[in-house]
Amino acid sequence: MDRRRSTLWLGLLAALCWWFLSSNPAPRDVMQQIEILGELRVATINGPLTIYETAGGRAGFEYDLVSGLAKNLGVEPKWQVYASLEEAREAVALGNAHLLAAAWTAPPIPPYELVTTRPYRSAQYQIAFHKQLSPRPKIIADLADQEVWVGQEALLHLLEDQVPQAQPRLSTQSAEVLLERVARQELPMALVDSDTLFIARRGYPDLREGPVIGDPLDKVWAVSASAGEALRIAANTYLRFIEVEGRLALLHDRHFQHLDRLDNFSQNAFRERVNSRLPAYRPLFEAAAARYGLDWRFLAAVAYQESSWNPGAVSPTGVRGLMMLTRQTAKEMGVKRRSDPAQSIDGGARYFVQLHARVAESAPEPDRTWMTLAAYNLGMGHLHDLQRLTAELGGEPNRWVDLRDNLPKLMQPRWYKRPLIRYGYARGSEARAYVGNIRAYYDLLRWLFPQPGEKPLDIEQPLKPFSLTLQNERRELPEILIPAL
Repeated sequence: MDRRRSTLWLGLLAALCWWFLSSNPAPRDVMQQIEILGELRVATINGPLTIYETAGGRAGFEYDLVSGLAKNLGVEPKWQVYASLEEAREAVALGNAHLLAAAWTAPPIPPYELVTTRPYRSAQYQIAFHKQLSPRPKIIADLADQEVWVGQEALLHLLEDQVPQAQPRLSTQSAEVLLERVARQELPMALVDSDTLFIARRGYPDLREGPVIGDPLDKVWAVSASAGEALRIAANTYLRFIEVEGRLALLHDRHFQHLDRLDNFSQNAFRERVNSRLPAYRPLFEAAAARYGLDWRFLAAVAYQESSWNPGAVSPTGVRGLMMLTRQTAKEMGVKRRSDPAQSIDGGARYFVQLHARVAESAPEPDRTWMTLAAYNLGMGHLHDLQRLTAELGGEPNRWVDLRDNLPKLMQPRWYKRPLIRYGYARGSEARAYVGNIRAYYDLLRWLFPQPGEKPLDIEQPLKPFSLTLQNERRELPEILIPAL
């Protein structure tokens, strides 16, 4: 009897399960799955353009971009990192992931199982080689009979099509590993994404850029062709919105803009001075940074731009010392001898903090920091002129990319003679280069001296408060934790 009753209950349970599954099938539409799961499953690969681990968390251009999409959808991103781009594409095609976000430059006719979004960036494929390679490839014809390594089968076909005389070699290693091997002179040349090469040259200054292969290609996301149309529309809407709003430009600026500031000579000179000059002053930078809530590497980057870490530096206008302080600024900061490294660094750090406190609190980071650097170089009056001019021209006066584009106008009479410009002519192009160079030096120092637990800050993350005592006056100022670049 008990066995019959158990069998009856099992049969009834099976019938109920069959009825539930048949009347409530798993949603085929990707957007329905995302809503039910509360997460956006993202197929990607590791790399400087996509997502990578730091001591304090994940970072990357795609990481920031997709995180914004997930936030817009009201879900959490779930990152599924694959060993290759082909595996990431297959995961989306098979329905194991919702979105392909892997810095993919789709071919003119994408795989039939995927559909792509609107582009969010463009790049080209480019030859990378070591500076000591001889002869150097300057044009495509120079690749004839030369061994060129690629990390994707699509690049193999591209090279065969564009340079039939070349000798392409396919590797299972990533573009980053191929570039590292080229930098160590283990491989003669590699064909990689120009953005990847662009970023890799920070760590491998001996890499050189050769000819580009093929036409510029758009970078896109991709979704399932059979069930991803709603997600594709949502992604397109998001990408279009952040483009119009200016956030896409902010992300481009944050991850790419400053990287081309330094030529090969400048990078090599910087690295030599990191070894020969920086050790003597690093304790002073660390001490001043700890006092005023700064990153010592940022403070060192400012000092390098000012004086190349030369305490005896003097400009034609009379500013001097490691931080190149004017007489007036030194007096206000209590610096009695500008050529003294400790006094100069402390005075420069305090001056930066005071300027930062005077920049509008409504300016988000890292924009507020770049604006402060412009004020450090030009003066606060010229920064306010620049903000007024930018607002009149329809830009955002608290967004650095808009301010940066208008800086050269402060050198042109048709602009600086206008009534709204109260302080007249300013060396705007110099200030733009000044900020860009410091960003590049700071980026190199972060790469050379990573800090435990370091985590890149999101653009919108508010700064934490800290207390600072200046000239016997206790003030509450925001903590200046310079964001990742």
